[in-house]
Amino acid sequence: MLNLYTETAVQPTAVNAASSVLTFDIPRVNGSHKKPRSSNRATGADTKTEAAFVAHHVASSANIYFRRNPLAPRCILWRVIQDQRVLELQPAALTKNSSDVKEAHLTLRFRFQDQVLPGCVSVTDSTTEHDLHIFVGTADNEILHLRVPPVAFRQHESLSTDSEQQWASPIDISSLSIDSVYRLVAHSPYEVFVAYTSGIMQRVRRKANSTRWEPENYNDSSWKDSFGRIIGRGGLKSIEYGAGHIDTRAAQAMVASADSTYLFTLCLNHQVRVWNLSNGRLAAAKDLLGIERDANDRVHLQPDDQGHLQLARATHMKHSMLVTFSPLEGGQFKFWDVKGGLTEALSLEDKFPGVKFSAPDPDPTGTAVWSLTGFHLSPGDLSTPAELWVLWRNNNTHKLFNLSFEFSDIEQAWESKWVACSVKTGMEESSARAVASAAGDLTESWLDFLFTPGRYPTAVIETAVSMYCSALSLKDPPRGDLKSVLCSIIGAGVSLRKYGESTMDYERFATDTDYQWRSFWRIVERINESRLAPLAFAFDPSVSLPWVVLADECRAVRECSSVEFLKQDDPSQLDELEEVCAARWPHRQVVAERRGFTFEQLSTLLTAASNFQKRLPPEFYEEFEAAVFEDLMSSPDTATPNRLFQIFENTNFSNAVSDDTYHALEADVSSLGGLEGLPADSIWAILDLLAPGQQHPGRSQLRSTVLGRRLFASGLYDSLTRTRRILWDLITLVVFLEGELNFLQSAELAETISPHLKLVERNIWLACHLRRVPLGLAAGGLGHAETGNEYVVSVLEDALWKAIEPKSATEWPETYILTQELGEIHDFVNGNGMEPVEYDEGTVYLLANLIVHGELESATAFLAFQPLTAWSSYIKGRLLLAKKMYPEAAQHFRKAAYGLACGKAIADVSVMSAGLITLVDAECFYNGLPRYLQHILNLFDSARAYGEAAQFAKLALQALQPGQKEPVEGFRTEVLSRQFTAELKLGRYHEAFEALVQFSNRALQASDTTLLIDAILATENSVQPVAGAVATLQSLAWAAHPHLAKQLDLHLAALAKKQKWVPGSHAWMTAKEKTDYVKVLASVRVAQKDFRGAATVLYAQLQLLRQSGRVRSDPQATVLRHTLLTLINLMSLVASDEAYILADEAEAAVQRGIDESGGTNGVVHSTEAGARKKRKIIVTLSDLRREYDSVLDRCSRVERGDFDFDDDGSSDDDESAEDPSRLHFSNAGKRLL
Repeated sequence: MLNLYTETAVQPTAVNAASSVLTFDIPRVNGSHKKPRSSNRATGADTKTEAAFVAHHVASSANIYFRRNPLAPRCILWRVIQDQRVLELQPAALTKNSSDVKEAHLTLRFRFQDQVLPGCVSVTDSTTEHDLHIFVGTADNEILHLRVPPVAFRQHESLSTDSEQQWASPIDISSLSIDSVYRLVAHSPYEVFVAYTSGIMQRVRRKANSTRWEPENYNDSSWKDSFGRIIGRGGLKSIEYGAGHIDTRAAQAMVASADSTYLFTLCLNHQVRVWNLSNGRLAAAKDLLGIERDANDRVHLQPDDQGHLQLARATHMKHSMLVTFSPLEGGQFKFWDVKGGLTEALSLEDKFPGVKFSAPDPDPTGTAVWSLTGFHLSPGDLSTPAELWVLWRNNNTHKLFNLSFEFSDIEQAWESKWVACSVKTGMEESSARAVASAAGDLTESWLDFLFTPGRYPTAVIETAVSMYCSALSLKDPPRGDLKSVLCSIIGAGVSLRKYGESTMDYERFATDTDYQWRSFWRIVERINESRLAPLAFAFDPSVSLPWVVLADECRAVRECSSVEFLKQDDPSQLDELEEVCAARWPHRQVVAERRGFTFEQLSTLLTAASNFQKRLPPEFYEEFEAAVFEDLMSSPDTATPNRLFQIFENTNFSNAVSDDTYHALEADVSSLGGLEGLPADSIWAILDLLAPGQQHPGRSQLRSTVLGRRLFASGLYDSLTRTRRILWDLITLVVFLEGELNFLQSAELAETISPHLKLVERNIWLACHLRRVPLGLAAGGLGHAETGNEYVVSVLEDALWKAIEPKSATEWPETYILTQELGEIHDFVNGNGMEPVEYDEGTVYLLANLIVHGELESATAFLAFQPLTAWSSYIKGRLLLAKKMYPEAAQHFRKAAYGLACGKAIADVSVMSAGLITLVDAECFYNGLPRYLQHILNLFDSARAYGEAAQFAKLALQALQPGQKEPVEGFRTEVLSRQFTAELKLGRYHEAFEALVQFSNRALQASDTTLLIDAILATENSVQPVAGAVATLQSLAWAAHPHLAKQLDLHLAALAKKQKWVPGSHAWMTAKEKTDYVKVLASVRVAQKDFRGAATVLYAQLQLLRQSGRVRSDPQATVLRHTLLTLINLMSLVASDEAYILADEAEAAVQRGIDESGGTNGVVHSTEAGARKKRKIIVTLSDLRREYDSVLDRCSRVERGDFDFDDDGSSDDDESAEDPSRLHFSNAGKRLL
């Protein structure tokens, strides 16, 4: 049987567990709530065992409801989880209209006080109102009605506990107090059918604007029998069910006619019974197999199973058709014509009497027991055949079959036209064989395997950790990162041993570690299997899309692609592929040949290559993959045949192939001419199937929803891994043929396979790395980002294919559109047919995208896929720059300099860099070396990597040829300014001065000169003392640049003028906290031979010194004497006719009452002094010497104890003589200007 369909899985997880899941507690009818569990339970205690995990995370029942009202969300997935107490609703539509700006992304959870009964959840709506209506039956024998508006899936505030009574209400009917609910079906928001364990049927109705429900009972039993069943008294017509009994006439499944005239029920007594809802009578009753049974026949259906019943009607059909299924006699379908009902009595007639319709057996060997999970009949029309889907279940596995037929030819079609759906058993290469046992980092390999996105949910691994610890009698796992916890518990079970005098047994340690990992993986697999139990089959009639609903997963059914035909079907059956596809798919033409080779031959070759690879030792194949991958990512410097043979020899390929493996391969390809006669065109034919199709993404009015994105991401990953496996199988075979048989065309084949393989490896890596993006941007790329809502997507999706729009299912069925769209996405991300340069630029773009998103660790890992181009070197430099690895970044920038400065532009570098390069910076590329180096300089300057910034500033200036015009106005000035800043930050003052003197902008030069002086003298930022700073300042070539020397003097003079203290005048100040700018200025002027200038500034300090209280209290007058002596020496160096300085009179005429008017240590400021500031005096060398002699005399008298006090006070002259801080001038020496 051909597998024409396949499954694409998607997990129904919330968009954001923290913000997108809303939980509401639904009280009982009497308003009570169940007592909450103890709050001191440990977090995660509910999932410490497999049973607890199943109860908490795995749905006990689930289905997808497709709304009649087209208002979004059109599809709703409902699940009963958390020990059957929580009903979860989640949007399940794959597409939405482009006008729907706000995404329906919220998950609603309704927590009931009692368990939800099996088969007692029914969802419905109507075309006249927007709300969704959910009816739920609980174990407390209550029926609750939930009314959920569509806006509740978009806005948090739409449902609130304050208005709970408005949207959550009970159906209060007396029957619930005396009978037990068995099944519940809602026909419309106003009509609900209830089946009781007593066998009674009940219709409950209400008016459109009312909340009052009116019941109507339907029962063909006597009052006595009915009462006996109600009180639980068993009899011939009752069977055990749970802790009690259930009547065999209880309805296991129900469906009402469109006009609510008749109710069709599938009962436990193996009958289909039809009730006339108008008169309350039983209209018809038939055995499911059309057999007349005895009244005492105890044949019955299992009450725990779900009944299967469908009422179908099409415009071309004269009567409605009822389809039933009986599990007896191997399982049989019956098609019943529903006749009469208007003017005559309704009757059920077997449409095909005497014909046995048994669905295909999923296991012809009969070793397993399969049961029907669901079916759906599409009756078709005059131009479209009918279609029947049948879903079988065996524990946690399932099998889906499809039959396309005409009712006029159903018997022949039933025998020969069944096709199957290939079951997705997990991710490709889900076997632990994917983890090498002896090569590479074993722990890292296992972590990558277990945490591959989409492989295992986090809850599964957490439960496995708890079970693993329990099995090994370990303590509860520590809290923290799950990967770290996993490594610690695996390591706890392994020890590094030493045997005797030998060295450490690392090989045994690796073996033991691998054993522990495999043991843990088996636990994970066992837990994960419970998620894959099939619960329902759903069919979307508006787009003809089947769904298989599992316990914790949903799988959309779609048509197989050409490559999937080769991989999923038996080669011997592919000869009829074209005929079968043409008969059932008028929308699609399947050509089962390429390059003259049939699909049967190509599938045979693929199977042979796959089997050959699987027979090779895992240890060898890990080494082989590493060698091939290294060759793919390097620039070949030898011919392809030589490289292939080198790989063959280096990996010791010939020894890895045993005789049995060789002979098996020879037998597998014998139908293709054997190994020596294997046609190379057969391999090229397979590669042709991987080439892009004719479809191209186009504009659409639809956008993908969150679930649609997840579905495509899952399908794309499956496609990529399948392509990867095919390519690795083929490259393995080609290398073997070259090394073993010197295959003639192996080089050409390898050169064709290598680009495909390199590309798919890159994309799988991107698909396995996730990032968070705003919800509006993730779900379609064109919507508005929703604040606070983030969505986890793969880097591959976010960077490459998120803007691809889905197509509308107007011309073709959705089963084909999904396959087509996945093919388009696969072709788009793989860029099949692109030139090597396009692959290179695309890969560099992806690296830039990672850097823009701040994913530096992922970007570092992605370097393995980077080409060896100038553009790649530049982006690598940007990565290293972001990682603060500045020397390495500079090396890559230099390597890329010539190509990006003088080469030819391929495209807009801003777009090629994913926005890493701004539009302004883009002008620096392909416009000459100076502009490129200027751009690199700016990058390092912005990163405060001043060493590299200074380096590239010099290179940028050197790149300017003599006499060359500046690339842009102000280029030289900007580069010099950045070089000056960088050198200044590095403390390289001579280099900074060299840059400074080259400034052409005098204003900028003057301001930067000030910065240079301040930086040199800023002792808090320097390890050198002030004396060293002054020496550095003096060592600069100021004399060669008089305008800079003038700026130096002006700035130091301004600093000295602001200084109002002298060294030692403030005891709490240290020399490191204050810089004596007076001394600095004096030193600089002395160095410049400006002795009068130095004396002038020191004289100003002398004035401050005179006002210092500490100086007056110093009997030795040490500081004063040293200052006077310095002034005298400086004035002595000046010619005698110029041995004078000018000073302000206010500074010279020191007031007598310093202590009384302004304190002892501060500068005295007075209005009188301020008024006299403009008057100048001349101070000569003789004045300074006379004052110095006076100070010496004063100190000598103090030492002798001769203080010369007068009884009636002292004159001014006496006071002056006693105070060495006062300077007296003779009348001849004081000349006012």
